[in-house]
This record gives sequence, structure tokens and C-alpha cells, in this order.
Amino acid sequence: MFTILLDKISNVVVGALVDEKGRIWSTTMTEKGRREAIGSLLRSLPTGASFREERNELNEKILDSLKRVIMGREFIDEYELVMDRIPSFRRKVYETLRKVPPGKVISYGELARASGSGKAARAVGNAMHDNPFPLLVPCHRVIKSNLELGGFGGGEDLKKRILANEGIVFKERIADRASLVSHGEL
Repeated sequence: MFTILLDKISNVVVGALVDEKGRIWSTTMTEKGRREAIGSLLRSLPTGASFREERNELNEKILDSLKRVIMGREFIDEYELVMDRIPSFRRKVYETLRKVPPGKVISYGELARASGSGKAARAVGNAMHDNPFPLLVPCHRVIKSNLELGGFGGGEDLKKRILANEGIVFKERIADRASLVSHGEL
């Protein structure tokens, strides 16, 4: 049995799909509403599995962590993300990205290098597009090498808002170079 968790902060719906062991199968965030959030989570539900919505202490902690990311606040990431169904290259990219702290950003190319695949910036971009764990695998912290925001499933405005909450300074849609982390720092 799986549990779907949903909550709202500001106009952003956050959620997670959690199994009976407390492991997270996917997360979501959207400004499009509850139906969009549920649909996103259900795409990660294994075939034939059932689910329910439930609030309990663990679920509240998970939701609080997702909301803390949106607000740019620190949180203790103590959750097991179910990554065994994710191809090894993407798993490595997601694990590496989780090391980028709040208040820092990394380019697609630097993330590729830090993940051991130096010329795979485009593949990193595809991995960010398909990230099943937005916010906990902070794809919002990945930007273009020219310091422009780049794409984001929640839209560029939401990406900029989350990064600004984390302390990233922008001039229009360009991040401050001082916030860049290099692959050698991870």
C-alpha cells in the first residue's frame, strides 16, 4: 500500500508518494493544483499497487521538508529515495546533485563532470527534466553555464523564486557567479 501526501505552501502544491516502509518513490511540486500533483505522483505508482491519502507523523515530516525547500530553509534529508528503478547514469547524477547545498547552483556541464561523465551536459538536462524527486533532488539548483536559469518543470518563475529564497542573487534571469559551485567542491 502506498500513501500520497499533499499540502500547499503559497500557491505551490507539494507532494510525495511513500511506501509502507517510509521510502519515497517520487515527489512533486506544481502551481497547477492538486489534480496535477496527484497525476504526477501516480505515474510512479507500480502497476497494480493501491494507494490512499494519509497524514501521520512521518508524512508530516516529509511534507515539511518539501515546504522547507520551497522556502529556502535547511532541512535534514533523512529519507530513503527509491532509486533502484532509475538507470545508473541518472542515479549518479541525482546523488551528486543532492550534495549541492542551498544557496549554491551548478551548471549542467559541471554536474556532468562531477557525476563522472564530463561531456554529458545534455544527458544531465534530460535527467533533470525526468527527475522523479523534485525538491529532494534539487534540480532547481541546476542552471546553464552562462548563468541563465534554464528550464524547470515548475516554470522559470518558480525556479527563480525558490533559488532567491535560498539566497541566490539575480540580475534579471542571471545568477550571481559567486553562487556557482564547481564539481571539485562536491
